[in-house]
Amino acid sequence: MERRIYGLIVGVVVFTICVNALVLVWTKNISDNIRSLDEAWRQDAEVVLSKSQLLTQMERHFGYNGFIHHFKNYILRHQTIYFDTAQIEAVELRAALDEFDNYPLSLEEQNALVAIRSTLELYIEKLNFAFNQQTLSQNIAELDEQVKVDDSLAEKAFEVLRRNISLEFIEAQYDQKRLLAESLKQTQLGGWVFMPLLTCVALFNLLALWFCVKLIRERKMLFNATPDAVIYVHDDGQIQQVNQAACDLFGYLREEMLLLKVEQLVPQEYREQHVKDRGEFTGRSRMRRKSSDGLPIIGITKQGSEIPIDVAISSTKIGSHKVNIAVVRDIRKEKRLELEAQNDHLTQVYNRRYLDSVLLEEIERAKRYGRKLSVLLVDLDHFKELNDEHGHLKGDAMLKQLSQFLKVSVRPSDFIGRWGGDEFLLICPETGPDAALRFAYRLVEDFQFLTEGQLTLSVGVAGYDIVSDLISAQMFLDAADKALYKAKTEGRNQAQLFIGDVNSVYS
Repeated sequence: MERRIYGLIVGVVVFTICVNALVLVWTKNISDNIRSLDEAWRQDAEVVLSKSQLLTQMERHFGYNGFIHHFKNYILRHQTIYFDTAQIEAVELRAALDEFDNYPLSLEEQNALVAIRSTLELYIEKLNFAFNQQTLSQNIAELDEQVKVDDSLAEKAFEVLRRNISLEFIEAQYDQKRLLAESLKQTQLGGWVFMPLLTCVALFNLLALWFCVKLIRERKMLFNATPDAVIYVHDDGQIQQVNQAACDLFGYLREEMLLLKVEQLVPQEYREQHVKDRGEFTGRSRMRRKSSDGLPIIGITKQGSEIPIDVAISSTKIGSHKVNIAVVRDIRKEKRLELEAQNDHLTQVYNRRYLDSVLLEEIERAKRYGRKLSVLLVDLDHFKELNDEHGHLKGDAMLKQLSQFLKVSVRPSDFIGRWGGDEFLLICPETGPDAALRFAYRLVEDFQFLTEGQLTLSVGVAGYDIVSDLISAQMFLDAADKALYKAKTEGRNQAQLFIGDVNSVYS
């Protein structure tokens, strides 16, 4: 009897140990399946997303907004900029094709890439033919017919690639559903097997619940510890979740932000456009510092203060609803540092380094569009004597007064900066030399009146009605400097326009 009891006890202990071992094996198997399911989906999605992004790049570089667009413009206009831009688009397209070719491809996709490459090379051959000097004198219609390329194979190739990417995504979804169904089947089978052992199952469930609670707490801690503002937005614009950084940035309590729509975090004049942009958002993650029209992105706080921001946006679906996730970064400090880097500390106008870059950009713009451009080099007369007699503090005050005078005198489109010492440089787009000279005379007269004749200006002017390819920034500056020197030597308190040989500065 005792032997049977002991045997039963041993049997129960052994059975309990075996059941516990089976439960552990079953639980680990389910966990491994879920992990494999997640990893497989992530890998498949990453490959499909990467190929889709590359295909988008290829279509953009090749299509009528890319290489073909510039190819057609070059044939019609014979302007080198279209030839150069077409070459750049071709290089970008080749790089995208090479990167796409690194992925595992079917024979059909390989043939599609070959068709696209062949069409591109044929286009490049026709482009180089059109670039030949002998063809430039031909009739445009005749030349257009000679360089005409049948790109139907390339169009079909792009259709093949798009279709195959869609099929890959569908197959990945099918595989995920199949693996998920197998995992669910194993879960159900295990549940029926271990139903008599509810106590053990309950203990394991409690353990899993504790683990999930721990993960949720850790996620919440990480969510609120993120230094950037994170905002979850429903597809109707309603804010669903925010972290502490978002509350701090916009000045709201968490409960207050959850009652807002995301448009209420941007200034009133941008809200209608924001609704439109949100509706057209494709879901592709991207970081933006400027909007589609080139304007900076601005947020507005609860107190009504406007703040410059960077916004990274991505999108996901929860059930049938799309949720946008915005990561918002405050860039006020960056803007302040940027302003300090491009401004002169004393006069609070642009410094010489920034003016150098502005002058180069304006010269290139004037060349490209055939615009007028002038520069004025402004010098404070007898500044050295002023410093020697009254000290540097007085001299600094006069420089500040001059910079403030120039600020209120120039147009919003003009650029003003301190060039060095008591010299200031004004860059005046869309202004010819005659208009620039009249403006310079007005500056001289107005400043003399402002200072009651105690201080005067000398101004050197250099300008062009048409800026040719021979003109450089240094030629502009040399011309203005020579004109300033002439104004100085002829008695100061005046403006002079430099007039020189076309091969030197001005004609």
